Order: sequence, then C-alpha cells, then structure tokens
Amino acid sequence: MITFSCFLYRQQLSNTLFDVLLHCLPVHMRADVCRYRRWEDRQNCLFGRLLLRDLLCAEGYSPDSLERVHPDTGGKLVLDDAVDFNLSHSGNMVLAAITRYGRIGVDVELMADLHPEDIAVALRSDELERLQREGKEALYALWTRKESLVKARGQGLAIDVKDICLRNGNRATLRIDGVSETWYYQHVPLPAEYVSVLCTSQLLPEAVFLPAEDLIDRAIWYAGIDVTTLPFFV
Repeated sequence: MITFSCFLYRQQLSNTLFDVLLHCLPVHMRADVCRYRRWEDRQNCLFGRLLLRDLLCAEGYSPDSLERVHPDTGGKLVLDDAVDFNLSHSGNMVLAAITRYGRIGVDVELMADLHPEDIAVALRSDELERLQREGKEALYALWTRKESLVKARGQGLAIDVKDICLRNGNRATLRIDGVSETWYYQHVPLPAEYVSVLCTSQLLPEAVFLPAEDLIDRAIWYAGIDVTTLPFFV
C-alpha cells in the first residue's frame, strides 16, 4: 500500500508561527530548513518534513521518529529498512508519500513556461519529437515520471534519464548496469495547475490519501506547545 499527503499553502507564515513550527522539528532538520534563503523554499522544506511525520505516524511510528530520519549516501531521506518515502514540492504545493513495499519516488510540478527544448538533454530524439507535437501537458507528464523514478532509485545523476523508457503511461523500464528494471506509476489528483505522479518498484494497489488540512495544528500538538501562550492565537 502507498499512503500520500499534500499541503497547499497560500501565503508566507508570520515570523512567530514559522519559528514555532520550526521548533516542532528535530534540531538537524531545523538546519535543513534554515539553509534556504527564499521564504518559499524554507516553507516547502518545513511542510515537507511535517507531512513526513504525519505519514510515519500513520504507519505506526512515534512522532519523534523524525529524530532518526537522515539522508543516505545518495541524499535521499531514510529511516529504516521497513519503509521508504519521498518528498517533492513545486510552487506552493508540497507532496509526500510512503510505502512498506519496495521503493518509492514522487514528483510534483507547477505547470509554467517549460518547453521540450528546455530539457532536450534529458530526452531521446523520439521523445523530443513527440513532445513538440503534443504540448505542455504531455511534457510535464513525461518529466514528472522520469524525475520520480530517479528519486525512487535514490542515485541522482548516476542515472541517465534517457535510459528511462516509458511504457503505456503507467510503467517504465530502466536499463542500468546491464539489468532491466520495471517501475510503476500512479497519478496523484491535484489542482489543475499541478502535475504529479508516484513511482514505485512494485505494482501496488491504488494509493490512499491522508488529509493534511490540520497539518499545522497537529505539528504544534505533537510538540506539546501551549498555543494559548502564542500571540497569534490571542
């Protein structure tokens, strides 16, 4: 089974609320958030880790499990061998997904002014020709599928995305080190301006959505903070 969650924010948090939510994270994750200069990037990083805690709790982990989450040698966040998870963000949308069955990668993209020529280095000639005919939606569908597979595998630039061959929209093959792998996709229903997909190493049932409307309230509750003492709740 796959469980996923997403959070769409509309504006910049107040400094006070941002600081409160920042302190809902372990110390090493606070540093991850604060290394970004743009407030949008800081909030994306912050909300992604709060979503991850909710998903881990849904899988039976304790709220303090984030203390043990760390990047592996490829930079992908990991906890233990029992679960795999991945985060993505674009625009004001943050997405997270988790599974106990194999590996998972996610990608979300805000559709903007992207053209096939902009990512030609990552496309085979047949893909480039097809995208020049089919338009923006096909371009983002292809790119999110390739990106999510790369993230699922967790090897970054070690994978040549031209070696990813999409099959019938819901699966792909990747030939690497002389071995052919099959990967599977699920569409993520998001607002029309976003395109997103889940990629897994196993064919799994339809993903389950975990609502996140009360993400901020839950984070504060997990941290044991008395909100009545905060000026923005008075």
